[in-house]
Amino acid sequence: MSSDAVTLTQFFKLDNQDVTNEVITRLRKTDDMAHTLAGLAGAPQLLLRHAADSVTSALKSTLDVPLKDILLAGWSKRRDLLEFAKHPSRAERDYTFDKHEISSVSKMRLQLVLDGAPIKPHLDFELVVGLEVQEAKLKIKNAHVIGACLGVVQGRGKITCGQVTLAERKTEEVMLLGELSFGKGFKIGEPFNLRGNTSDA
Repeated sequence: MSSDAVTLTQFFKLDNQDVTNEVITRLRKTDDMAHTLAGLAGAPQLLLRHAADSVTSALKSTLDVPLKDILLAGWSKRRDLLEFAKHPSRAERDYTFDKHEISSVSKMRLQLVLDGAPIKPHLDFELVVGLEVQEAKLKIKNAHVIGACLGVVQGRGKITCGQVTLAERKTEEVMLLGELSFGKGFKIGEPFNLRGNTSDA
């Protein structure tokens, strides 16, 4: 898998069925899931048994976000890059960050839907990711970050639902070595927003 292809799903190893099954087991123990199942009183038992599976599947879909977007969101807040926005150049230029850490906290909300009708209450999740980058050389052109070359990246993270930890990644190396491409690039000075955080299951 290339560095560009690594997503939050892989970061939390949710592409591993054993890990996914553990998340489903923990989700069933949360108050949010218990309240949701209470809202399905009278529904077929098959649906009740697979409710947590459906929510976990939707959660994995929500996490299908490139890990490099977490880096971009963090770099977008760096004041030292604003000089490139003030004086854009059509020539490609490099800018190097020494060791630094990028933290991201996201709120996600999922809701079961039965026959087109939402089942209350919704389920709230919190996603915390921390990336420690030893070195990053950004490629900048016309006030846009168009790529980056990374050294070693260490990552940690946690997904919680209420007081229950569903998945946790202890600090370990992330497969983000080498060149990253950002397509047309991200415009320096503009806030970078990760993909939407509300979904139906």
